Amino acid sequence: MIKSLAIAGTVAMLALQLGGCATISQADLDRVSGEAASAQTTADEALGTAKEALSAAQQARNDATRASQTAQEAQRTAQQAAADARAAQEAAARAEEKAERMFQRSQSK
Repeated sequence: MIKSLAIAGTVAMLALQLGGCATISQADLDRVSGEAASAQTTADEALGTAKEALSAAQQARNDATRASQTAQEAQRTAQQAAADARAAQEAAARAEEKAERMFQRSQSK
């Protein structure tokens, strides 16, 4: 697609430069061919750069996805740790209440 657009543009420029002459010389054809080749090289370089940018963007997206997954796992771990801590606090409170009752019973005997 890029190649055909570059060639079409070059041919259109040549037609304008020739001012509608009915004949085209070999030199003109060679010049158009050179310009088309130059345009194709530029387009190929631009395409290569775009592919590199796309690859970098995809890698960045993959890195962001992995970081998000790691953050989510860390959040789940923190939530589990908080739940375990609450359960431990509740167990400690129950043990303290039981110890208090046992102490009171031993004092009343």
